[in-house]
Amino acid sequence: MAMMIRIRSRDGLERVTIENPNNATIADLKALIENQLGVPISIQALSKDQNLLLARTLDERIRFSDMANSQALVSWLGVSHGSVVFLGYEGEGERFVAGPEVTPAGSFGRKMTVDDLIKRDCVNESLSFAAKGGGFRYEEDLMEAIAVGLGKLKIGAKF
Repeated sequence: MAMMIRIRSRDGLERVTIENPNNATIADLKALIENQLGVPISIQALSKDQNLLLARTLDERIRFSDMANSQALVSWLGVSHGSVVFLGYEGEGERFVAGPEVTPAGSFGRKMTVDDLIKRDCVNESLSFAAKGGGFRYEEDLMEAIAVGLGKLKIGAKF
């Protein structure tokens, strides 16, 4: 049974899947991170301590040694399915992390873009404008506002 581990770096949260979790070592995890996330093993620093993300230099990263032994089994370190492992590396923020692809799923549950929202808002506005007497009431309200501003009173439909 495969084990999914969440990898948190300054670039965001990503997932790595270990196919054989019973025999997986830290070296295997680092190799998977290199293959799936594109971070070379030589610059990786792994830890279960989130303060690793605050470390800026190599000297600061070396202090986080809980996952420094490459031969240690991942399960020995308390890493299980769904665990978060923190990743620090040189040149953080230079990688591009792709977000999930948006695909339409019908009228319900469909992801909407800003353009879709604007289109719907414009349609709703035009429908409400048309539904109120062909827009006459909007014009009438505008005329009343202008008349009040000029100090005139409305008597009937004319001023």
